[in-house]
Amino acid sequence: MSRLEWKFGEVRVVQVTENVIPMPVEAIFPGRTVEQVLAHKDWLFPHFIDAEGQLLLHIQSLLVESAGTRIVVDTCFGPEPPEDFAIGAVPGTKFLDDIAAAGFEREGVDLVVCTHLHVDHVGWHSMREGDRWVPTFPNARYIVSAPALEVWQTHDPEETASHGRREALDTVLDAGLVDAVPVDHRLTPEVRLLSTPGHTTGHVAVLIESGGERALVTGDLSHHPVQWAERDWGQAADHDVAEAIRTREWIMEDYGDKDVTVIGSHYTGPVVGRLTKKDGGRFVAV
Repeated sequence: MSRLEWKFGEVRVVQVTENVIPMPVEAIFPGRTVEQVLAHKDWLFPHFIDAEGQLLLHIQSLLVESAGTRIVVDTCFGPEPPEDFAIGAVPGTKFLDDIAAAGFEREGVDLVVCTHLHVDHVGWHSMREGDRWVPTFPNARYIVSAPALEVWQTHDPEETASHGRREALDTVLDAGLVDAVPVDHRLTPEVRLLSTPGHTTGHVAVLIESGGERALVTGDLSHHPVQWAERDWGQAADHDVAEAIRTREWIMEDYGDKDVTVIGSHYTGPVVGRLTKKDGGRFVAV
């Protein structure tokens, strides 16, 4: 997939892919079937599902440039995810090379924003340098919502099973690079966090508002576009399924049929689109 780029007012957003992984429906949405997904084939295929009804899961970072600030939103699996998530491993530094090619050299990144701390969102927070772990973005502040950081630090076994390897965040914590912030923290005059709980405690999306234009980076409030038509479909790693459903409901209510571009953190194909309330709700790629 080629690198995609958009402008929202004065804010530049660049998509950088680590991997695209076809996944069985049951692996992402327990209790749901291929037949249920194929009921939406008219708008899901070919961008978001394959011909067999497998879900296409995009592992990517969103790079945001606003008011002179370079922001990396989430950092994918990285080259060495925990063994249980080896399917996501992409050895080598191509991902970092692609970020640099987009104008986000490691040393020039100002902020690394964590929508949450699951393994496929924190993998490149740190990297190996010889036999030690070092911060991948040494001059950046790593932005984590305070509730999410508390769960990480208390190692709540009910919520940390899908969290990344400990070195991913502990390395930057030990280096004093992490800022625990409120769930509505403003990053720049044009970019702020938006509280979207349910998938994890303290989960946040990223809202861009510039020049009369708006865009929303979802994080994992929605893993796949089918969840806008089937908002009650819980994801396998959701901490609080009911709260995640409520979050999708109010997002659809507040942003559906509005001039807001939704940037799906795991969406393949065109990645961006609009929410519509038509026929119960769906995501319309643009």
